[in-house]
Amino acid sequence: MYRMRKIPQENFTYSIKERLDGISGKRIKLVDDWRLQSSEKITNSAEDMCRPDFSVSKWHRVSIPSTVMGSLIKNGIIKDPYFGLNLYHISEKPFKVSWWYRKQFFLKNQDLAHATILQFDGINYSANIWINRKKIADSTEVEGAFRQFKFDITELINEGENVLLVEVFPPQPGDFSIGFVDWNPAPPDKNMGIFRDVRLHFCENVSIDYPFVKTHLDSDILDIAELTISAESFIKTFQISSGVALFLFPIPNR
Repeated sequence: MYRMRKIPQENFTYSIKERLDGISGKRIKLVDDWRLQSSEKITNSAEDMCRPDFSVSKWHRVSIPSTVMGSLIKNGIIKDPYFGLNLYHISEKPFKVSWWYRKQFFLKNQDLAHATILQFDGINYSANIWINRKKIADSTEVEGAFRQFKFDITELINEGENVLLVEVFPPQPGDFSIGFVDWNPAPPDKNMGIFRDVRLHFCENVSIDYPFVKTHLDSDILDIAELTISAESFIKTFQISSGVALFLFPIPNR
């Protein structure tokens, strides 16, 4: 239980925002220049496709986030489903198999000095994931449309070219996936794909995300509250002997 009191703003000699920005680390969204192809048209192994010199000349160029069907529409492979009866004529067959997403990206030497986290904000519905020919997760781990996934890839990335490979599987009957109703027809691909952001997070040995404060205010006197503070943390090393958490609770004038 904490008794709240107002702290004069002039007591702070530094900017809290600058302080937090300085320790939160750099984040890069992997948005453009992805490649997409159906597993029906692939005969290579995942390890071969992770090679930087692997040819993607017959793959579709896409941006993330995007579902498989959305990407094919942008590439002109599928006609606009919002025109006429086009949606009715799109076959579900191509989307009953897995589809491969491939992203090649470049890292500088200074990026390798930090711990590196690979984060997926939304995959529908499950996936196998490789980074630089190393499988880091399979579809039994990466499963669920409304989940986020984080992987420590610090020891797997290289200075220069790196390759991220994701094999996405469609949802099956009974899976807790994205729902539709009769007046909003479901797309033939059932929204399979990487439909939310993918990012790299470069941080120091400790990263703290999703801070949350749950409050219970004493409504009788209004100056005492119970505060429950939680957050998700990533710790790269156990060499840290101590740390300090700073919590600021600005109190408006009454």
